[in-house]
Amino acid sequence: MKLTLITALMAAGLATVAFGSPAETELKALEQQWSDAYKKGDTAVLKTVEAEDWMLVDPEGTTTTKAQDIKELDDKTFVVKESNNSNVKVRMLGDNHAAITGSGKMSGSYKGKEFSGEYRFIDIFEKKDGKWQAIMSQVTKVQKE
Repeated sequence: MKLTLITALMAAGLATVAFGSPAETELKALEQQWSDAYKKGDTAVLKTVEAEDWMLVDPEGTTTTKAQDIKELDDKTFVVKESNNSNVKVRMLGDNHAAITGSGKMSGSYKGKEFSGEYRFIDIFEKKDGKWQAIMSQVTKVQKE
């Protein structure tokens, strides 16, 4: 009996290492939903994922608030045609905070001007009342050498 319990605990521990913690799995899925929402123009997802005081620092160094982000996606000021995340990594910063980094290709238009390229991002999440929300984000365009 004791051996069975130890074996089960070891297997659970290995599964956590192999697949990540439940929080990491949840955050990666949330990150994907958020990315998909931009492609679909789905502001409802932005309203739930972004905290009220969320702020983005974009590749130009300009800051954007949650209200601006939702408005620009809704009125088609910001249109995402392609957004493919890769190398997404979650770093837990305690039980209620996490930093998510990744890269990906993105294309679309902003204020009528086309953009495309490879970008790196970091999103900081906080868990409040059992729900993960982004509190800060930064996107940087990868410059070609």
